[in-house]
Amino acid sequence: MSPELHTRVLNRATAPYFDTGRFNHYWSRGKLGRDPIFAALLTRGVFHDSARILDLGCGRGLLAAWLYAAEQIAGEGTWPADLPAPPRHVHFRGVELMGAEADCGNHALAIFNRDARLAQGDIRTADLGNPDVITMLDVLHYIDVPAQEALLDRIRAALPPGGLFLTRVG
Repeated sequence: MSPELHTRVLNRATAPYFDTGRFNHYWSRGKLGRDPIFAALLTRGVFHDSARILDLGCGRGLLAAWLYAAEQIAGEGTWPADLPAPPRHVHFRGVELMGAEADCGNHALAIFNRDARLAQGDIRTADLGNPDVITMLDVLHYIDVPAQEALLDRIRAALPPGGLFLTRVG
């Protein structure tokens, strides 16, 4: 991803967080701007169109904002031909322990007019539903090993054949 495209996606993804407060705006810019996983998810074409994504430990919904921003830019006809097109029409659901972060994300994501819903909840016991993709970025290490094992078993059971589980422990 070129620096110019990265900046365009970053600006589009983080603009809605300005209305939620300066801290949230600058936090989103720092996280999305400096963490290489977000650009990698787009340049590698990880998500498919209409994917039902469940983000465990979603925080403020930055992954959804990033994907929606990229989709908008591609829809304007300015996405580079040498990169996979961003996923279109993804359905995004997130579970976040900190209710204030989920509320912030819901407020910010509303600007995209998309199917995104962040809820306060404990990922260890949350209903996983029937997603195509489950993401869990920089979260797993916050829970003890027996709870990790139980959650990973639940994730495996929730995903369909060919489903994707994407995790990273920072």
